[in-house]
Amino acid sequence: MYVCVCNAITEAQVRASVEAGAETLEDLQLDTGVATCCGTCAEVASSYLPNLGIAESQPAQASVSVTEFKEVRWVSRNPHGRARAAA
Repeated sequence: MYVCVCNAITEAQVRASVEAGAETLEDLQLDTGVATCCGTCAEVASSYLPNLGIAESQPAQASVSVTEFKEVRWVSRNPHGRARAAA
């Protein structure tokens, strides 16, 4: 199972890092690259750490709740509307 989709970090890689001595999320980040892009996987990755006491159990499922959508503004690559000259 992928723990971090952004960086393609698997559960096996996170467990191997913990077994090699990772004790904090920062250790996991430095060793595997997990939770270094969007950060959504930080809670799940942290659930494997021994200081939480659940390293041997299944990781907690990430819960994402969306309470509000913000409007996304489209930005043109040609902001002034000028046509490119034909070659």
